[in-house]
Amino acid sequence: FFSNYQRVTDYARQSTFQRTAADPRPSVRLELAGAGLADAFVAYAEAGATAGFDRDFDAAKLPNPTGLNLSSATATDHLAIDGRPAFTPTTVLALSVGVPAAGTYTLTAASLANLPAGLTPSLRDAATGQLTPLTAGTSYRFSVTAAEATALLSNRFTLQFSAATALATTASLSASEVSVYPNPAQGRFTVLVPAVAAATTVQAELLNALGQVVRRQSAALPAAGATLTVETAGLAAGVYTLRLVVGASTLAKRVVLQ
Repeated sequence: FFSNYQRVTDYARQSTFQRTAADPRPSVRLELAGAGLADAFVAYAEAGATAGFDRDFDAAKLPNPTGLNLSSATATDHLAIDGRPAFTPTTVLALSVGVPAAGTYTLTAASLANLPAGLTPSLRDAATGQLTPLTAGTSYRFSVTAAEATALLSNRFTLQFSAATALATTASLSASEVSVYPNPAQGRFTVLVPAVAAATTVQAELLNALGQVVRRQSAALPAAGATLTVETAGLAAGVYTLRLVVGASTLAKRVVLQ
């Protein structure tokens, strides 16, 4: 605590409390956003920290009353700031995500700093199997159902690190590499498309039972793959066909709208 004699009475001599030099510690800042709300989480590396709660290195998560919350989840605690001894290719941080209602949300790598050379951070979504390599500004969009929004999502997302390698691309699309969720869908669904050699765009068409195109859209296809959200509001319930065209490859997936 501060004693009374330590009070500043001469405002021309203010003490400087902020850092004057750049922080050299490796760190990752993630931001959760949606429903007009936002929350943030920071993981960093410093000698002396552990994977458990350390009062000198960590900050416990104080839940936001809005219901939008992002933290890491240890065996006993939820952390808003999580210090680790180092980031290595075996480092995995379980994330805990809370949202106030069903809808679409994003997780964004707001900043990456001083990460060891050759180490790539990634966000894994266990619900879809999607692994998204992170660079500063990378966003991952995901959907949450009303049932999922009633409790923290503690087993869906992880922040993990791996040795950097060239992103692999396939020569053509296969059904096992393309994810569509949720399926059955209400209002919208998301499509995850992997990178395909020599292809730069993906075209998506949604066809009804008569073979008529009821939705059509396209997106760029970067080396990390593409994420498309197909809006289905106004369409009748039933079985539809999602047709994807990437380069010389064409793939059809069955989609059920409720």
